[in-house]
Amino acid sequence: MTGSYKIIIQIGNSKNGDLLFGDKYAIENSIITSIIRKIDYINSNNLEALKEEYGKDDPYYDFFVESIKSFAPDGDRIKMIGFTTSINGDEVQTRLTRKRTEIGDVFEMEENLEFDLVEEGTIVSVIGVLDLSKSRKTTHIFEIMDEEGRSYKFEASEGELASIVRDNYKDLVKVTGRRKKGKREVYLFVDIQNIE
Repeated sequence: MTGSYKIIIQIGNSKNGDLLFGDKYAIENSIITSIIRKIDYINSNNLEALKEEYGKDDPYYDFFVESIKSFAPDGDRIKMIGFTTSINGDEVQTRLTRKRTEIGDVFEMEENLEFDLVEEGTIVSVIGVLDLSKSRKTTHIFEIMDEEGRSYKFEASEGELASIVRDNYKDLVKVTGRRKKGKREVYLFVDIQNIE
């Protein structure tokens, strides 16, 4: 179709005939069905159901949501991402139409506020290069360096950090955050957009 592209991912037997999964496709069917069900939850903005799938405080929940946001439609150039699954010959079509900016919490954003004048809880957006991250047992931080050499620290969950760094390291990005209570120099991560 004009203006579209397609990729095919096959989960099943290896070329030499050995089963990748032991139970004759039961596990791989379950994997595909689970991923599509979770995409449906995101598309319908049913994040509570998605959280229940992963369990409380599971870092994979944040990783999954951030991963979906990284390729979700922008609403401008891309309006829809379609998935067609074929399990035992039965095809099911799923559409992801929710824009990346509509996934998760949505805030009213104020652009490029002065770093030292921001009050607790204020939403800010910063454009710069993601050039540093560190993950410890209780804190997971990444830093953005703007064009004037100022550094901004954003705190994310473990799962968010893994996806954010994987997809955006050394890239020019726009990061939105909310100033953290009691920590003037740290923002709680809200959203990231790659702008290169």
